[in-house]
Amino acid sequence: MWTRNPSEIASLPDEQFFNGASAAQIQAQRSRVETALQMVNANPSAEAISAVCHFIDLAGGPNLTPQQMLAIYSLYPSERGRLALRGWGDPEVREDALNVVTNFFLGSRWPARGELSCMEEHTSFMAKLRRVAACFGY
Repeated sequence: MWTRNPSEIASLPDEQFFNGASAAQIQAQRSRVETALQMVNANPSAEAISAVCHFIDLAGGPNLTPQQMLAIYSLYPSERGRLALRGWGDPEVREDALNVVTNFFLGSRWPARGELSCMEEHTSFMAKLRRVAACFGY
């Protein structure tokens, strides 16, 4: 969430901060915030939520109901909004879905392709994800 160090911001002279390279960062931040505010109350379709549940299940994650998935997404408004506005076909939306579920249950992200060194690690990770979900009552 935090991308800039407070001491970095404070140490820059105003002229450099507002007109230098930081100006582009400020504009990018404004764009991110405006997009997030547009998405905060967007609700995905029932079909999109069902597709997410099916995708998570096929990927080896917990078997979630649409109601459970919507409840989880309520804690991730940017990702929920992206699903609602871009639709299920967007690759970033699919990656979001995996990361949302993994973060919700494990406080982690979905492993990147090749990140787990062998099938044994992959199997262990998925088993832990499903087991924690079961401990949560899902």
